[in-house]
Parts: sequence; structure tokens; C-alpha cells
Amino acid sequence: KAFSNLPIIYFVFASILTMSCAIFYIMDNNVAYIVSGIIGCVISVFGIKHFRTLLSLKSEIDEFARKNRMFKKEHNKVKVSVDRLSSANAELRNTQQRLRKANEKNRANLTQFRSLQDNMEQYSAESIEQLTTCVRKAKKVEAQWHEELFKHERRML
Repeated sequence: KAFSNLPIIYFVFASILTMSCAIFYIMDNNVAYIVSGIIGCVISVFGIKHFRTLLSLKSEIDEFARKNRMFKKEHNKVKVSVDRLSSANAELRNTQQRLRKANEKNRANLTQFRSLQDNMEQYSAESIEQLTTCVRKAKKVEAQWHEELFKHERRML
């Protein structure tokens, strides 16, 4: 804060010196040129110092803008990847739900089949051969359904 008023003070001082040089010119031409040359050099050095600060600030701003453009490109790539993964996730969830429903239906069919098989054994068929044939067929169908159930579970995993 101590140096915050420095540019104003410098400006006022330079303005007063410029007016003094005008009065000095009336008094003595040669000395006025020498003094105004020195004052001009000092003002130029002060200007160069501040101009260098502005140029370095400009380069920092350019670097920041370049990094912002790079970030925007990277952000767009990540956004596309996230959208793709989100759609794949939704598709996998739908597939998982379909497989669960199919497994539940297979389990219900298996339970009904076992119940039917128990009922057939209770009521006996007309002949033992027919009963044996029916039991073999029933067990074969049960094994196929059981295998289908495992296939669906394996696919789900």
C-alpha cells in the first residue's frame, strides 16, 4: 500500500518538471535541452518498466488461454467417454433384468415340473414301463431346464 500512490506522485512530479523546463527554456536554451533530455530518459525508463510488466502479464494470459483450450478438449473427450460408458451401463442393467426374469421363470418351471413328477409318482401310471419311460423323459426335461438355468446364470455373471 505504501507504493500504491507512487505512479500518481511520479506523474505530478513529471508534469511540474515539464512546466519548469518551459520556464527554464526562456531563461537558458542549452540547459533546458539538457534537463528535458534527462527528464525524458527517466520517464522512458519508468515507462519501459511498466510496459515490461504488461508484456509479461500478456504472456501469462496467453498461457492461461492455451491451457483452457487444452482443458476444453480433454473435457470433451472425457464427456464422450462418460456418455458411452453410461449407455453401456444402462444396456447391461437391462440385460441383467431380463436374465433375472428368465432365471425366475426357469426356477418356477423347474418347481412346477418337480411337483408334476411327484404327482405322477403318486398316482402311478398304468404300467411300470410307461411310468419308467415317463420318469426318464421327465428327468431328461428337468436336466435340460436345469442346464438352461445354469447357462443364464453364467451369462449373467
